[in-house]
Amino acid sequence: MADEIGALDVPVVLDHFAMIQTSKGMAQRGLPPIVDLLRSGHAYIKLSAPYRISQGAPNYDDVRPLVRHLAEANPARIVCASDEPGENRPP
Repeated sequence: MADEIGALDVPVVLDHFAMIQTSKGMAQRGLPPIVDLLRSGHAYIKLSAPYRISQGAPNYDDVRPLVRHLAEANPARIVCASDEPGENRPP
């Protein structure tokens, strides 16, 4: 969907790290199109609810490389947020 998102004339926010799963590593197929959208300014990414993408609770150390990579792509397109009140899902 990266081409479709890039063609939109409205701001787009990809929620919850765009659901990139840390267990699949930094070379996973879905990550480069998201990074391209950030670099080009066609999307924002919301860094919230790391428990949705991580296997590393409670510290979520496996999320750090992803956060660095996304922030390096375009720090102006990073949105930090809380997932509260959130779902009834344990952290």
